[in-house]
Amino acid sequence: MKISFVPLAFVAALAGFGEARNCTPKLDHCGHFLLDIGKYYSTISDELTRATKATCFKKNQINDALFSCGPNGTIKFKKYCKNGCQVGAMGKHDYCWA
Repeated sequence: MKISFVPLAFVAALAGFGEARNCTPKLDHCGHFLLDIGKYYSTISDELTRATKATCFKKNQINDALFSCGPNGTIKFKKYCKNGCQVGAMGKHDYCWA
């Protein structure tokens, strides 16, 4: 019996693609970016509740919120972007549209 290692290598190479990751410390990130890179929904909701005292948020309130990233993926609410939140270039801050 002949064993093929090509499919196993392919699966191993793809294993990291679905993995959640943390935000980049010392950078500001849009809510929608945080949702795209990891399991940040409950963290965002908790932080918005802490900062605004509200308990229910619309999708755009989460997507267009701007957060500062701290160590180990912690986030702190900075502000809402009333005209939308734009993802910055690699290694640059995300920002609110003017």
